[in-house]
Amino acid sequence: MRRREFIAGVAGSAMWSLSAPGQVRARVGWIIPYRENDEAARARYIVFQQELARLGWTEGRDLQLDARWTSDKMDRVRAEAADLVRSRPDVIACGGDRLDCP
Repeated sequence: MRRREFIAGVAGSAMWSLSAPGQVRARVGWIIPYRENDEAARARYIVFQQELARLGWTEGRDLQLDARWTSDKMDRVRAEAADLVRSRPDVIACGGDRLDCP
């Protein structure tokens, strides 16, 4: 299974039983350990949005995405993650391909 299909499937399953159509039914927070102008990270974010839309979840219509672009500074990643948890989204995702973040 491809990574984007897995991520979209997990997010879709987690949000399946939420409230009525036509209203924001789910809030998804996403920690992204890259700068917002990183082309590869931006491409992954766009694919994530497209896959959710393919599953019937459209940002602004029935889905609210809260993306936290953090760069690779771990203290900033931790601060954004803590703030995101306090905002109480329905699902939190994180994306990245770095295992050696400083």
